[in-house]
Amino acid sequence: MTMGRVIKLWILASVSLLIITIQRDQDSFAIQNSERANQTPSDTDLRHVVVAHCTEDLSWLNQFYAFEPRVCQLTHFHIYSKCGMDVDLESTLHAVASCSSLHTITNHGTEEYAYLSYIQDQYNNNMPPTISFIQGGGITENTHLIFDIMGITLPGLQYKSLSRYVSQAWHWVNMEKTGNGEKEILTKYLGVLWKIHKQAGWLSDYRGMFTVSRERIKDHDLSVYADISGTIRRRECEERNCCMEIFFSSLFRCNPNLFQNCESGVYEGLASSVSDEDYRKDGTHGKYPSTVTNWIKCVDETLLYTKSSMNGALICIRHSNGTNSTGINIQQMYSEMLSKDVWKADLSNVTWNKPSQWRRHQELLDA
Repeated sequence: MTMGRVIKLWILASVSLLIITIQRDQDSFAIQNSERANQTPSDTDLRHVVVAHCTEDLSWLNQFYAFEPRVCQLTHFHIYSKCGMDVDLESTLHAVASCSSLHTITNHGTEEYAYLSYIQDQYNNNMPPTISFIQGGGITENTHLIFDIMGITLPGLQYKSLSRYVSQAWHWVNMEKTGNGEKEILTKYLGVLWKIHKQAGWLSDYRGMFTVSRERIKDHDLSVYADISGTIRRRECEERNCCMEIFFSSLFRCNPNLFQNCESGVYEGLASSVSDEDYRKDGTHGKYPSTVTNWIKCVDETLLYTKSSMNGALICIRHSNGTNSTGINIQQMYSEMLSKDVWKADLSNVTWNKPSQWRRHQELLDA
């Protein structure tokens, strides 16, 4: 074999090897990209948004995509529909249908029954670190709702009101009545509040929307949520929702009355911004926004609260190392979070001060 032929064969073999190597690398890269594209985010990457639905138009949920185009890489929506409405996810939630699930349940209570149903469904599954619970028409209760869910999350967040309506809670039911369901829930699971309910009440968020950590949910045994659901289902309370609207924050230990012998103070001039639409929310007539945030620090936790029906706040943060000396500047972080609240939802199709969908639907059923 001549030297020239040997060289030609060597060149041919080298080129063939190079082509095989390039093709292998391309195939490997394609497989990796395909796997990455089809990869389901782990529970540490996802947040769940639980939507309690009756008859509301859910199309506003598409605005989550407008706020964050990667929403389906970060979030899964669980729609709990209670009133027998046919919800077509593809047509109604076209922007987020791929990361939405529909659950049909019986119509008991109000939004809290849907929330409790989710907790019972997911308690022993892979719940994400935080879960947001909202009403089907929640954008009318808080025009900043999407930002409050998808925006900056404070490190160590345990609980956060999503209604921006925080005030003193009261009872409009006869708590002395024998067999009163509200009293049973209060005495069994919120004993401290039972002791003070006859006085000035306690601080609570209203409108039944909040973000809570998996940790706080699992502070209670599954049987607690099943028991409260059963009480609602059997209609053992004076109110249809068993007053859970003002119980949830305390159930998840985010209540100033539960913080005893702690440091406290006020951040002057620090509170959520207010838009023109906030003056149109239910319960804000004649009211004014607050300009301060109160704080309480207790060992490994900080609670922030602002009393207001327009820009209220109720937030609990747990410090990672169990002490207050974490190097975390809560005031600075909170101020930064509030400064980012500039995104505006499309409210052109919103109906304000709409009568309760739950109550109206139940009246039709009872007629």
